[in-house]
Amino acid sequence: MSEVIYVGHNAEISFVVRDSSGEELNLTTLGVTRVVFHLAGVTVDSLERPGSFDFVTGGALGRIDIDLTGIAFPSGSFGARLVIYYPAKEFGVVIADGYPVNVGAAIR
Repeated sequence: MSEVIYVGHNAEISFVVRDSSGEELNLTTLGVTRVVFHLAGVTVDSLERPGSFDFVTGGALGRIDIDLTGIAFPSGSFGARLVIYYPAKEFGVVIADGYPVNVGAAIR
């Protein structure tokens, strides 16, 4: 599975975080404090752009929504990395690494 986002449009990507048995992790219970998304040499950090991240609304179901609208990604196919931070893991846990994302130029 891969995602397609379009620069200049409503570009959103979502992840569901699961444990090793495949069950959704309750991000609220974990106490997630920070989420970092890397794609195509661009880093989007929830500490710097809190409005771009929502890991509270769907947090009990392990859902992280990231609004990428207005962020200047180059067009092409890239592997994304998602890292979450919570008190028990101060150095973060990689949730996705190399997740395929295709970035397209805005169609006007």
